[in-house]
Amino acid sequence: MPEMASGGESSTSATPDDIEEPVTWCDQCRGFQFDDANCGGHEVTNPNTGERFVQFEFDSSQLLFADWMLPDEFPHLPNLTAAMDKGCGFCAFLWATLRSSEFVLAVEHENQTSRKKNCDRLEFYLMCCYDFAEKEPGGQKYLKGFKFLFRPRDRAGFLLMECPVQRSPIPDPCTAWLGLDEHVEELPSDPLGGQFSDWFSSCLSDCVGRDSPKPHSLDGGSQHRWLPTRLVEICDSTSLRLVHGSDILEQTPHEDDLPHYTALSYCWGTSKDAASQLKVTTQNQSSLASGFVCSETPKVLQDAVTVTRALGVRYIWIDALCILQDSISDWEAESSQMATVYGSAFLTICSLTSSCHISFLKQDYRQVRVAFQSSLDPRISGTYTISHKNRFVISSRSLPSDSQSNDRVPFNRWEHRGWTFQEALMSRHLLMFSPPHKFFICDTAANVQGQGRFDNFLRMDLSLNTAGLYIDWLIVASYYSWRQLTVAQDALPAISGLARRFAEKLDDGVGNIRYVAGIWEPDSIHGLTWYLSPGSPIPAALGELLSQLENPEPYIAPSWSWATHHQVCFYRNARYDLSQGKWSRVAFSEIKPEGKDAFGRLRPGGQLNVTGRTYNFCFDETSTVEKEDEAFEAFAVSLVRIKSSENPLRCCLDWDPDSLRHTPEQFTLVTLAEASEGQDAVGERANGPSKKTLVGLVLLASKKQPEFFHRVGLWEWTCSTGEFETAFMPAMAISVI
Repeated sequence: MPEMASGGESSTSATPDDIEEPVTWCDQCRGFQFDDANCGGHEVTNPNTGERFVQFEFDSSQLLFADWMLPDEFPHLPNLTAAMDKGCGFCAFLWATLRSSEFVLAVEHENQTSRKKNCDRLEFYLMCCYDFAEKEPGGQKYLKGFKFLFRPRDRAGFLLMECPVQRSPIPDPCTAWLGLDEHVEELPSDPLGGQFSDWFSSCLSDCVGRDSPKPHSLDGGSQHRWLPTRLVEICDSTSLRLVHGSDILEQTPHEDDLPHYTALSYCWGTSKDAASQLKVTTQNQSSLASGFVCSETPKVLQDAVTVTRALGVRYIWIDALCILQDSISDWEAESSQMATVYGSAFLTICSLTSSCHISFLKQDYRQVRVAFQSSLDPRISGTYTISHKNRFVISSRSLPSDSQSNDRVPFNRWEHRGWTFQEALMSRHLLMFSPPHKFFICDTAANVQGQGRFDNFLRMDLSLNTAGLYIDWLIVASYYSWRQLTVAQDALPAISGLARRFAEKLDDGVGNIRYVAGIWEPDSIHGLTWYLSPGSPIPAALGELLSQLENPEPYIAPSWSWATHHQVCFYRNARYDLSQGKWSRVAFSEIKPEGKDAFGRLRPGGQLNVTGRTYNFCFDETSTVEKEDEAFEAFAVSLVRIKSSENPLRCCLDWDPDSLRHTPEQFTLVTLAEASEGQDAVGERANGPSKKTLVGLVLLASKKQPEFFHRVGLWEWTCSTGEFETAFMPAMAISVI
C-alpha cells in the first residue's frame, strides 16, 4: 500500500457555519445531483398547516440509484484529481473522502480478505444512490442522504460510503420541501458530561458479576493482589509518569485499598503513525518515570487519559508506554500476560479509530453545501449540506439494506486486528468509542448510549465440560484467523493469553493437556482437520504454496497448523465426532517455543507424526472442481476419482484448484479419522449402513527434505469398507512438517 499523501488527512472538525458558498460542479459529477421530478416526486400540501412538500411513492426502505457512474483508479484518483485541479468542489470532497486514512484502510482490509492483494492500481467505478426515510409511518418521505458505492472492476464486492444530508444553517424553501434533517449528528461539546456519566453508571450497575466473573466467561478475572509490571499514573490534567506495579503493591498493604486501573485497546495505525508515537524503551524509561506531558502522546492516548480521569481512576495501562519496545525479552514476558492485564483492568477503553493519531472524542468529518433547484416547482430553491464521517460498510456480494448498512458498530480497523481479538474477549468491561457513538459491553449486556441494548458480538461463554471447551477453542481459532496482523509472526503470540486461559480450564492435574502450535492434545484430530474458507486469500497455484512452505519467511508454524493461514474453518464446523479408533495414531515432536512463552512464537522444525492408511494419486483429466460444495462447506472442492468406487473423494486444497491441470506432482492421502454425527456415521446416514465417511490430510513430499511431507489440503471420502480396503495401502508412518 503506498504511503498516504499529506492531503489525505486534511479533514478537520467542521460546523455548518464553516461552509459559506454552495459547492461547484463539473460535468462528470453533475449527473448525480438530486432531481425531485426525475425521482418520481409530486407536490403535496399538508391540509393542517398548508405547508407544501414533495412526496415520493416508492418503498422508502429501497435505495434509488442515480443515472451516474464515475470511473477512476485507486489510490491516485487521476480523474478526480484532474477535476479538482480545475476547480470542482464536489470532486474535491470525493477525493478527500477516498484518500482519508479510514477509507484507505477499508480498501486495504477488503484486499487482504480477497485474492486481489495488490492495490497499487485498482480500477473502480463510483456509483451513487439516494437514501430516503419516513418522518413517521405513512408520512413524508424525505431525502436522508447519498450512498456512494466504490466497486472495483475485478471483483463482486464493494465499499459503501454513507453521506447524510442536513438542512443549511438558515432555513430556506428547500428545507421543508425536502423534509431535511436539522443538523449533523455530532458529539456534544462535553462528550464525557453528565449524560455519559449517568449512562455509564447505569451500564456498570446492570453488569452482573462484574467483580467475580462467571466460571464460564473468557475474561481473565481479577487476580489476587496483582498489578501490571508498569502503569501510567495520571498526576493531573496535563502530567503523567511511568510507575511500577510492584511499588504500588508495596505501598498498599490492604487488599481493599489496591487501586483500579484502565487498559487501552487501540490500533497504532500505519508504520509511519506507529513510529511517531511516544513509546517506552530501555533508554527513556527513567525519563518517563520522572514525568512527561500528556500532550506528547498521540490523540488516542490523550483521549484515553481523559476518559480515565473522568471515571475517577488514577492509573492506565497502554502497551506503547508499558512494554519496553526495544526489548524482546520484555515483550515476550509482557505479551504472555495479556489475559491478566486486560482481565484485571477495571475497564478496557477501546478506540475504534484506525490510527493512534485520530481522536475518538472529537469527531472529524467533511461536508459541502449543495445548491438545490426543484424541477417540480421553480420557486423552490435553496441549499443543503452533504457530510461524511469516515464510516464505511464493506459488502462482499450484494447491496446491504438500510438496516444492514447502519450496523450498531460501523466498519473499523480495531475489530479486524489480531491483537485486539483477545483484548476484547479477556476484558471484564469494554467501553468502545466510535464517534459519535459509545458502546458498553460486558459478559451480561451490550449497550449503546442513547439507543439501548444490542446483540453482544464480542463475547462468548465457555462450556462447562472439557469436550465443549475443545469445540469452543476451535470457534475462537476460526474467528481469530480472520483477523489481520502487522507482524505475521505474532499469529500465536496474539492469542497466547487466550491459550493460557484455556489451559487453566482444561488442566486435568496430571499433565495430559498439551498446546501444540494452536492445537490441543488430546483433541488433535479436530484441530488438524481445518480448511480454507470461501474467498480466503490462498496461493494461485501449487508452486506458490510450495515456495511458502519450503522457504517460510517468516516462520510461523508447521504446515499442519491452522495458524499458518487466514480465514480457516474446521471440518463441518466441529459439529461432528471424529473417531481416531483404528484409523490412525498421531503424535507431535520437536515443538519448541522461540522464547520463554510456551504459547508464543515457535522455532522451525515442529513435526506431526502420523501412522495411517495411505493413497497415492495425481490430479489428471478425470479430476474436476466443484464450486460451492454444500456437503464439505467449502467454496471449491476438487473431486478425485477412485477406480474402485462410484463416489469421488473430495479434497479441499490450500491453493486455487483452478490450476489442477498444471499439477503433475504425486500426492499422498493419509487417513486420520471416521466422521460421525452423534451416534450416526455420516456415511451411514447419507448412503446406507454399509457406508462410512473418512477424513484425512492431503500431503506432498518436501523437495528439500524428501523424508518429510507438507500438508496441502484436507480430504473426505464416503465409501464402503471394501472400497477403502481396496484403494488404500496398509498403514505407514509419515512425518509432516
